[in-house]
Amino acid sequence: MTLKQLIHEALEGTPDGDPHVIARSIRRRVPTEDILNLIAREVEWTQRGLARLVEQEGMASFRSRFSGQPLPPMPGVDPSLRALFRSSFHLGDGSSVSWGDATVEQHEQRIAFLEKQLDGISRTVTKHREAIKVINEAGAMCLNDLGEAAA
Repeated sequence: MTLKQLIHEALEGTPDGDPHVIARSIRRRVPTEDILNLIAREVEWTQRGLARLVEQEGMASFRSRFSGQPLPPMPGVDPSLRALFRSSFHLGDGSSVSWGDATVEQHEQRIAFLEKQLDGISRTVTKHREAIKVINEAGAMCLNDLGEAAA
């Protein structure tokens, strides 16, 4: 079972659980190769973050400096989309693809992956709003102030 599958399995029961608790619960089941892949994905995310900074300063200039060739003119294609052509995104199954090479199906796969994350985020937001309501109604500072009744 891959690391991604282990994570998805763990998230099925607790989609908004504490990431550190979930990580501790599955770390003994993770093959070494998957740990290396996880580190590689983190490197990719960091690289993407650095690229975003450069995009804000002018992605076209950056791309032509490092690729040796600017992207060809593409009438009707928004420059912000063109700037992504050589960067990649994850599909949610452990694989990734560049924006320029991604098929319609791969874009749809990414959308489904992101929508699933949004659902989990939405549930977490709802729980935080519920906690705020309970805290305010009780006149407390935090949930722990509610004592035994909160447990």
